[in-house]
Amino acid sequence: MQFAEKLLQFRTQKGISQAQLSRLADVTISLICHYEAGRRHPTYDTALAIARALNLTPYETAELLVSAGYGSDPDLVALSLLLDNPGLPESPRQAARRTIQLLREMLEKELSNVGREEQSGSADREPATAGRSGQ
Repeated sequence: MQFAEKLLQFRTQKGISQAQLSRLADVTISLICHYEAGRRHPTYDTALAIARALNLTPYETAELLVSAGYGSDPDLVALSLLLDNPGLPESPRQAARRTIQLLREMLEKELSNVGREEQSGSADREPATAGRSGQ
């Protein structure tokens, strides 16, 4: 879903008018209209200000940011937003970072194994026409 559609969806779900949103997000009403019509594209900071003005959850904020082209996976963007939240105590922040590091190492290992399997598998195979020349 594009930013224009996602913005309109969240704004109407929250029952906020374009004028109210423009005041809350500290942008012009004209800009809100352009965003919802798909004629303009927000900066990251403006998209974040709109998300805050709409009082979106971290996951909804991530969806809005991804729809604006700031990231490709809402789960990862939401995780980043949560980890960057100054209200998050240090203990869970460190636990999350250790978990992310472990996942990164596991994924890198799996990806390197897949690369080796593909290389060794293609070297072991004979061409499909092998052994047919005498037929």
